Amino acid sequence: MLTLYHSRAGRGERPANLASTSLPTNVVWLDLLNPAADETAFVARTTGLHIPTVDELSEIESSSRLRHQDGAIYLSTPLIYRAGSDQPLTIPVGFLLTHERLVTVRFEELSSFNTFINRDLADESDPLTGGAVFAGLIDAIADRLADILENIAGELDALSHRLFRNPVTERRPPARESADLRIILRRVGHNGDLASKIRDSLHGLARIVPYVSNLADWLPPEVKPRLDITRQDVASLSDYDEHIANKVQLLLDATLAACRT
Repeated sequence: MLTLYHSRAGRGERPANLASTSLPTNVVWLDLLNPAADETAFVARTTGLHIPTVDELSEIESSSRLRHQDGAIYLSTPLIYRAGSDQPLTIPVGFLLTHERLVTVRFEELSSFNTFINRDLADESDPLTGGAVFAGLIDAIADRLADILENIAGELDALSHRLFRNPVTERRPPARESADLRIILRRVGHNGDLASKIRDSLHGLARIVPYVSNLADWLPPEVKPRLDITRQDVASLSDYDEHIANKVQLLLDATLAACRT
């Protein structure tokens, strides 16, 4: 699906004619979500940009994830989705930023994008630019990762309470104790896996934000301060994610030790 966002439009629209050779007036953001071949061809033809495939976005080399070519900045990073499920996954997302507009390429619905579209775009009163959309999306992504980390921390606290409860006042039959320990072990492991995936997303953002801020000297003056704030937020979240990883390891060690006793 391809959605076009204009500089003055709070809601996107589908292109009227995918055979056209030019974009509608004042389009500043083109959002490709699991695009069809004709939609990809339309964006490539009307913007002059190479639209990466999911395989190209999945490459892990820095030169593939951060690239400047012919006045366009090509970026990619893995982002988490289905974070609330038993099988959270990551999917690569592409950002193609030029002086005129932003193109995003993604292959799954992402709640951070939906939040930005439904909340931030609806409240935007100033004319949109590609740079402002990019800054808003990155900020929404960082906010989403922060929410997930807070949820992980809350569950780890609850699991810690269950694991280190008073053995005298809360003595239980061995079979029930063993079953509870297995549940704790699975939940701690699940949260550790989720935190690891968040770490990958944060590392991607930590590379993207300063790269754009330093390279794109044509960004509107109000955008760079927003990127600086987001960069600081990402650094803080990375530190917090490390704290989460340490707590996961502590709980895993304690749970395994309890299982052996």
